[in-house]
Amino acid sequence: MQTTNLGSTERPSRGWLEWSLLVLSTLVLMAGLLVLAGWIGGDVRSWSTWLSWVPAPVASVMVLFGLLLASGVSGHTGRVVRGGHLLLLVFFASWTFGIDLGLHRSRSVAPDDLDLVHWNATWPGKAAPIAPAYERLALTDPDLLIVTEPGTFGWGRAGRSFSARWPHVMRSSGLAVLSRHPLLEVRPVLRADQLSLFLVRVALDGGERVVWVVDLPSDPRRSRSEVFDTLLRGAREQGLPEPDLVIGDFNVARHSRALGEAFPAHRNAFDVAGSGWSGTWPRLCPLWQLDQVLVGPDVGVRHYEVIDPGVGQHRMQRVVLRVDDGGLEAGGRGGPRPEVPAEPGDQSSPRDEKTPQA
Repeated sequence: MQTTNLGSTERPSRGWLEWSLLVLSTLVLMAGLLVLAGWIGGDVRSWSTWLSWVPAPVASVMVLFGLLLASGVSGHTGRVVRGGHLLLLVFFASWTFGIDLGLHRSRSVAPDDLDLVHWNATWPGKAAPIAPAYERLALTDPDLLIVTEPGTFGWGRAGRSFSARWPHVMRSSGLAVLSRHPLLEVRPVLRADQLSLFLVRVALDGGERVVWVVDLPSDPRRSRSEVFDTLLRGAREQGLPEPDLVIGDFNVARHSRALGEAFPAHRNAFDVAGSGWSGTWPRLCPLWQLDQVLVGPDVGVRHYEVIDPGVGQHRMQRVVLRVDDGGLEAGGRGGPRPEVPAEPGDQSSPRDEKTPQA
């Protein structure tokens, strides 16, 4: 006589579709864990450099896709895979909206704060429609405008009319600086192997402020640590003073470990007072903040934003700085540098009103 085991709880076997979903969702989960490991390893190790470049929004979308795949997997295995995806999704999404997106970080701005704009124009040629950039900059109207790889920026009738808004204009190989404060020095320090370093000294508040302007190699296969070692070694050999600001196209992702080790006393201006999205490249879909402003301990940050110039490959970055008592506010030493005599006839008057514009 044939008997039937009524208490049997044998799980039905998975079909080919469920097995496929399980394999794919597991692979996506492993990819997400690799990205997280790459972030932890940073760009100071060869194996993790490429992974550290994966932006949080891309990682969030990838993990969300894996979670949707895992929703078709039943049983304990499916719950484990979905749980892993959910944890990664919470992490990457929180990073996107809590760190890459600046919310309510701006502070009050005073009339005598320094309004600075930097733009990597990447050599716009004669055919480039540079007029939109002129119009956007005219609306922003910064006290100090720094343009790397300016190309034809400032040339022609429109360029000369635009530049006339600033009383102090200096141009060097690969750099243009327009300022309402006297410029004491603008010169290239390093121009070799796709690495550029410029020194800009600005007379401000009875003293001077030192700005390093950088444009670093874009080849992601090059060691970022070696690039920064070359930069700092060249600066030491040239006897450059310590910078109050380091500005430019660093060609590293934000929170780069190599960048942090190179300038441990400086802070990313966006982290202090950034508003809106932080990405600057590529201009049409800025996933990475390659262009950054690093501020020293004696400089306070009141506002930071990224601006679409309407032309070029990079977005502009605008920062409003408080250089008189920023160090006290940020816990630094505070106070201006020793007084530097102004040049005869140099007069500069800040605008009566400074209001950050979106």
